[in-house]
Amino acid sequence: MAFGFPAHHQEDFQIPANLPPAIIWQALQYMGWSGAGTPDGAQFRVSTGFSWWSWGENVTVFRVAADRISVRSECAMPTQMFDWGRNEANVRKFFATLAAIAQGQQPPRW
Repeated sequence: MAFGFPAHHQEDFQIPANLPPAIIWQALQYMGWSGAGTPDGAQFRVSTGFSWWSWGENVTVFRVAADRISVRSECAMPTQMFDWGRNEANVRKFFATLAAIAQGQQPPRW
């Protein structure tokens, strides 16, 4: 559970240096998140959407190096101080989905 304004969670992940941005975008879409990316595929910004459990989260994925990405999930409501673990779950689920798609496997259904 994160605490802050807004509550957030961020992690860096190792990826194959030749991973095309289209694979990252495919993983984001598989998660059911909507948004957009930069034309060069260096950064993607998506929203998880509203649910009964949350006002939604904004997820940003950006390359920090050819073989590393940083994934940040933060609460959409800027005054929200607690996330009850949703941001960390978003980051971990996204990376698990990305890893499965990059390896040609069927990603888990969340």
